[in-house]
Amino acid sequence: MHKILRRTILAITPNPALDLSGTVKVLKPNEKTYVSNEIRNPWGNSINAGRILNRLGIPIVTSGFLGGSTGDEVQSLLHIENIPTEFIKIQNSTRINVTVSSKHSHDQTRLSFPGPAIKKWEKDRLIQFVKRKKNLSFLLVGGSLPEGFSAVDIIQLIQLTQYRLGHVVAITNRSNQAGSPQ
Repeated sequence: MHKILRRTILAITPNPALDLSGTVKVLKPNEKTYVSNEIRNPWGNSINAGRILNRLGIPIVTSGFLGGSTGDEVQSLLHIENIPTEFIKIQNSTRINVTVSSKHSHDQTRLSFPGPAIKKWEKDRLIQFVKRKKNLSFLLVGGSLPEGFSAVDIIQLIQLTQYRLGHVVAITNRSNQAGSPQ
């Protein structure tokens, strides 16, 4: 295996989500609709990349901010897939995304909530974690950015690791904030 892949990739998702999806016969506005085929998945750009890398046998650890029972569920779902996690616990609850698909037309309605505001001390804990993390080959930061965590913070994470690693990828939504119109 190539030398870069013998060490761990650190995949940081600043604004992870519990993705809740299901199907309906027909989605009618202003009417109660029963949803079937419920699926719950951990979600976020770097989490999704980490899940794929893990399936390929590449050493990965996922991180970011998780809080509340929703955050506990995200972490539990990652552990079921044998994905190592080192998330920063936060006071506010992790967000939930909802996707409802029509069985017949395959149209989808997607609801993406903005997520929790990140406090300065929570952000500082992530930065300290990244500073202390050893045996990394690559830093991957991806996904929407929660309130209190900005592109400036991503730049700081890159600066902390780029000279030590030399390999960094950062991908965020165009809006740079979760819940913002795209």
